[in-house]
Amino acid sequence: MQYMGSKASIAHKLLPFMLAHRADGMPWVEPFVGGANMIDKVGGIRIGCDTHKYLIALLYAVQNGWTPPTCVTKHEYDYIKKNTNEFPDYLVGFVGFLCSFGGKWFGGYAHNSRGYNYAESGSRVLQKQAKSLQGVTFVVSDYRDVVIDRPSLIYCDPPYAGTTSYKNKFDSAVFFDWCRKQR
Repeated sequence: MQYMGSKASIAHKLLPFMLAHRADGMPWVEPFVGGANMIDKVGGIRIGCDTHKYLIALLYAVQNGWTPPTCVTKHEYDYIKKNTNEFPDYLVGFVGFLCSFGGKWFGGYAHNSRGYNYAESGSRVLQKQAKSLQGVTFVVSDYRDVVIDRPSLIYCDPPYAGTTSYKNKFDSAVFFDWCRKQR
């Protein structure tokens, strides 16, 4: 899924190193699951968490067979953005991320002069990704509240310091302290 900070294009380089350190039966835990572009490429026990309720609702809906729309007009985009409470969270998630410029949460209606259909592309990608999301447990949770009750491989791709911010300010120092405690 196109998502700000996506690792889809480099997952094939990152995964061999990480999976070499994952023991049989060890859960894969992603406290910042984002577009699920890493967790969808591993097997076994997988837990994908994120604080963004619309993102998790979207991933869960796609995992359970929901087919996203193939057309979202600018008028529909603007209306959904202003009236999120009138729509299912998964649809708001789809429009907010996959119909937005650069996959940034309601970062402007995605369009170009060639007439590229971002909704259709996003729908197609999510439908393709749906099969590889089977078995993932998706949870709305802050990384500090993720329950990790046994040895696990924890893959973290947090917001980067000094770059475009996400919904909330991210404290990198607190995050790195949390990482040291997980080890």
